[in-house]
Amino acid sequence: MLPADKNPFESSPISYDAHAALEFFKLFGKLESANEGETFFEIGQKASFFSFQSNKMYLLLNGRVTIQTAYQNLDDIIPGQIFGEFTPISSINTIAMAKEPCKFISLNESQLLKGLQKKPEFTLMLMGLFIRSLRRDTPAQTATTAQTSNSSANSSALTPKMLHELVKKLGTSAVMEVPPQRVLFKEGGTAMLMYVILEGYIITTVGGKQVGRSGAGAVIGEIALVDQKPRTASVTAETHCSLLSLNRQKLLELIETLPAFGIALVRVLSSRACLGNTTVVKADDDWDW
Repeated sequence: MLPADKNPFESSPISYDAHAALEFFKLFGKLESANEGETFFEIGQKASFFSFQSNKMYLLLNGRVTIQTAYQNLDDIIPGQIFGEFTPISSINTIAMAKEPCKFISLNESQLLKGLQKKPEFTLMLMGLFIRSLRRDTPAQTATTAQTSNSSANSSALTPKMLHELVKKLGTSAVMEVPPQRVLFKEGGTAMLMYVILEGYIITTVGGKQVGRSGAGAVIGEIALVDQKPRTASVTAETHCSLLSLNRQKLLELIETLPAFGIALVRVLSSRACLGNTTVVKADDDWDW
């Protein structure tokens, strides 16, 4: 956990700052309550918030919430945990229900987007939240999930407008022209750069087996660059590619100075994260509104 006064944009691996998270919810969210048996979201509810199942995300302050599928309980949420923030990327649909009277802080989409624009450091912490979820998968699951997300023509890919904005912001010197069959990074390696694909196609392999193919708008290699852990896959150019390369410091600067890019990265990672996980954020004993 980061001390409350630590700069989240320093070059050390990203940790979740509980105090900052609570302050963020307090500044931009809404204090609410639920009675025993009340549902937060339910089976069959269409995702509408980024790609979250719920149209809100929640920080539980008091009480207990259960997360379950039609067949079994997945988890019990206790005070200090965030829930409702993960993507239903599989066929599993869940229901979240108050097991006892609850008090919580909710953030809807407009509140979160407003908050991220004003407090971009929380964007970085949200990325860390999703990355920790992905890291709990096996490398093959992580890579396959990421490439399935990147290959889809949905909100997981950066828009042409965002690509243009990034090139304008970073300059043409940040654009790499890569020939076919060039290996960009190897499984188990140290992360020095991440890439945004401007043109061409990239192949991802795990253990020598192809698990994905990504094209323009996809983001490659950001997970290891953010959390400074070994690469989970190898990436090779299938065709001639134009890539925008970012080192870790430039990534953090962009998140701070170009909030729309940070929000786009949260969308990418939220579309990859596994349903049913939660991140613990310790709540203060006295919550003073």
